[in-house]
Amino acid sequence: MSKHKTDMIKLGVFVILGLSLFIFGVYAIGSKKNMFGNNITVYADFQNVSGLQAGNNVRFMGINVGSVKDIEILDDTTLRVRMNVMTSVQKNMKKDALVSIGTDGLVGASLINIVPGKGQAPMIEDGYLLTTKTSAPMSKMLETLDDTNDNIAILSKNLLEITNKINDGEGLISKLINDASFSDKVNASLNNVQYTSDALLAMSSEMNQITLDLKEGKGLLGYMLTDSTLSMDIESLVAGVDSMLDHQIKPTFSNLAKSVESINAITQEIKALSTDINEGKGALGVLLKDEDAERQIKEILENIDSSSAKLDQNLLALRRNWFFRKYFNEKKKEKNK
Repeated sequence: MSKHKTDMIKLGVFVILGLSLFIFGVYAIGSKKNMFGNNITVYADFQNVSGLQAGNNVRFMGINVGSVKDIEILDDTTLRVRMNVMTSVQKNMKKDALVSIGTDGLVGASLINIVPGKGQAPMIEDGYLLTTKTSAPMSKMLETLDDTNDNIAILSKNLLEITNKINDGEGLISKLINDASFSDKVNASLNNVQYTSDALLAMSSEMNQITLDLKEGKGLLGYMLTDSTLSMDIESLVAGVDSMLDHQIKPTFSNLAKSVESINAITQEIKALSTDINEGKGALGVLLKDEDAERQIKEILENIDSSSAKLDQNLLALRRNWFFRKYFNEKKKEKNK
């Protein structure tokens, strides 16, 4: 065999191997992108695809189930993404599924995420337009993360300042850490609080026991609260007291009211009599107010006294007279007997 023929054979084998590897690679890539399998086409509309490109993956519940076919601009606010999805997941993907744009990792390529809905909708059909769910773009997330980093930096600075103040002995926390006497006072206060809490707990337990004893009818008060016969006796006693008030106390109050009325009448009469006396009416008024009557009464009394004295003298004279002496002696003897 000539050398030229051998080289041609080697070239042919190399070309065949190269074509085989190319076909295998195309098939592998096509299989990965679902270019040769049984697929259905679904759509989703977005206002911003965040760098999504044709050929990017489509994931359902975190599993690659298809790829982005192309992206069409419908108008100035809407972009329609066409996707190829394997028919094997068609029965599990319902019409209430939600579509959003995510990334493969933190800074990876954009992709389509499909999550199941919460209802019991029927499965999707070929050409179905899925509902989209707006998610924050990566740039917004990075801005938020940047703001968070700034806040963490400010917080770290504040914590450093607080730590420096504590180390310098400033503030209450520093006293708690460094001042032993202050710490002892705080511990004493906490012990007092604990003692008070224990006392309140014990008191509560005693009150619960007292309440239980009352419910069980223990003690005089429990007996009074639970004994129905005692309640009946008390009701009878109250009825007896009411009856006594009706038959005895009420007549007494009635008599007392009459007495008060009589006293009021007597008071009015005395008031009227006093008025008459002050005005010189009546015998007593004349005696108190009329000076002539007073003078005449004094003269009468003086005359009576004078006449009485003269009568005594006349009686004494009669007793000494011999004619009447015997009579008076007999009277004296009868009086002595």
